[in-house]
Amino acid sequence: MSEDRPDDAVHESPGDRAEQAFTAAARLLATQPGSIQRALATHHHAPDGRCAACGTISRWPCAIATIAQRAARLTNP
Repeated sequence: MSEDRPDDAVHESPGDRAEQAFTAAARLLATQPGSIQRALATHHHAPDGRCAACGTISRWPCAIATIAQRAARLTNP
C-alpha cells in the first residue's frame, strides 16, 4: 500500500473514482454562469446517435453532456 493514498482509496473501484470525478466536474460546471446551457447546446444528440460536437468519436451522451446534465440536476433538484 502506498503511503500517499488514503486507505479507502485502495478499496475504490475505477467506477467509483470515475463517478467522483464526474460529480466534481459537475459541481465546478454548476458554478459557472451559463456553462450548463452552453455545454448542452453544443453537445446534443445528433440524428446518427452520436454527440453533435464530438462527432464520430462519441455516442451521445458524451462525457461533457453527462457532466452538464448532472450539473443541471445539482442546480435544479
